[in-house]
Amino acid sequence: SPGKSAGNVGEGHFCGFKNLDEQKMLLAAEANYTGSGHAYIWDWRKDTYERIGGDAIYSAHDIQWAVSRKDAFWIPWAIDTTSSKNAMLVDARTGEVYHTLQTTYGTAADVNHVQMLENDTLAVVSLRLANGIAKFNVTNSSSKGGELLWVVGGEYGTWPIRDFDRSVL
Repeated sequence: SPGKSAGNVGEGHFCGFKNLDEQKMLLAAEANYTGSGHAYIWDWRKDTYERIGGDAIYSAHDIQWAVSRKDAFWIPWAIDTTSSKNAMLVDARTGEVYHTLQTTYGTAADVNHVQMLENDTLAVVSLRLANGIAKFNVTNSSSKGGELLWVVGGEYGTWPIRDFDRSVL
């Protein structure tokens, strides 16, 4: 089905797209080519769209329903040069933020994909501007909202990467 314009803001381009159940999909919309927009549940059988997460604007790159809380979703933070939050757990009805994941790289990370694992206790995130992929324990009670376990690639990488000639990068 083609993406429909949701309201009058021109949100018809969906970047984030994941299953909610057999009949519904989670969508992260992009408004007017900004990289950010609202979150939706799309009932593909009825072709109806329900906006979730209140009036907040989120990153259009990814979305995932939470396992740890009913009626909540994980989403990367919208591109915002004033915030060091990189991903958040959001109430689907109100938009209240329950938990934030902050990398130690702040806005330099530009997290645009988040994959939650192990009942929302672990997160694998892309660090787009840092050229890496990182894994965090998000149940850690530290002030940063998560404990860095490892980074593959980029200038902050914690794993040695061997090139084809066997040299370490």
